[in-house]
Amino acid sequence: MFEKLDFLLRATLDPESPEAFFTKSLTGISKYVKRWLLWDQYYLLCWLDLLGITRHFGKTYITIRSVIHELNYPPESYKAFEALFRNCIRAGIMKREEKGYVIIKTDIEKPGDIDVEIRTLKPFLKIYETYTQGTPPMIVKAFKGELSKDVLALTYDAIKVAVPYQILRRFCAKLWKKHFTGVERIVEIYGGRGMAILGILDEHLDFTYYLTYDPDESAIEILETHVKSSYPWIVPKVKFLRGVYATDIVSEYYESFDLAIVLNSIHWIPDPSKEFTMVYKLIKKGGKLLVAQICGESKWGLALSVILTLIGAREWPSVEEVEAWIRGAGFTEGTIAYKKWPIYIGFWRKPYSP
Repeated sequence: MFEKLDFLLRATLDPESPEAFFTKSLTGISKYVKRWLLWDQYYLLCWLDLLGITRHFGKTYITIRSVIHELNYPPESYKAFEALFRNCIRAGIMKREEKGYVIIKTDIEKPGDIDVEIRTLKPFLKIYETYTQGTPPMIVKAFKGELSKDVLALTYDAIKVAVPYQILRRFCAKLWKKHFTGVERIVEIYGGRGMAILGILDEHLDFTYYLTYDPDESAIEILETHVKSSYPWIVPKVKFLRGVYATDIVSEYYESFDLAIVLNSIHWIPDPSKEFTMVYKLIKKGGKLLVAQICGESKWGLALSVILTLIGAREWPSVEEVEAWIRGAGFTEGTIAYKKWPIYIGFWRKPYSP
């Protein structure tokens, strides 16, 4: 499957297109995704064992309630176990039947050394390994609620500068350059991690006004400091709003923007349906919405998806969920560049009339 997709992408895409850049940047994307999946399988199995699930239940039927009751985990861990089991299914090591979940793979060996082509996995694997360490292991403490979300978030922060995320930033900038020429006013949704604006600035693209907001005040503060020190000439055109949601700014910025960008941030949004409804109001009639998001079907970072739930975010959403939230807000579908693999990328539009 992956080899065929990789061949088709390389054979049909314009070498100068953003899509070709994305494929080329991952240097043999089929090998990259498959190897990441092997590491995800390995660590998810490790976590099942460390959490006591494999030893206690073996290949018998498992329910989340029985795990919590019999292995003495707090009721608050239910959501995290849901994410763990769902991503184990996506990774092909569990299945779900009427009576419960069943572990179907227990003997996956640790993948070999990382070669040069997939060295970009290292920051992610370092996080996975961190959760296996300690007595009791960090993964157990996390599921038992014995570690603060701030402590857990420190492990995730390490990947914000990882190569795949840098590629996503540049990819967004190239998409914007190709498809949104003439766009003057931009709003970035949950932009505290700088996923879009840093890529746009690195590509030396211009705009009239750029608003980025995020409820995470510290993330916006760090981004603002970085932009002011590295790109001082652009500061008059950029506004940073800390600790706010779209609903907090819609009255001031109603139908003010030509383009809204959501770049791999949906998993941070507590209520995506409400947020997209408010974002719809921020965009001018005929304006556009660019959404690029790792989804569960993308098969990227399935173990990382579990970690997201532990630090207070949501796991990677499904493509169906993403499109339902966007359509429900009133957007009409434009072009879906990628559906599930290697990442969901969609261009949506706010119609001129309801």
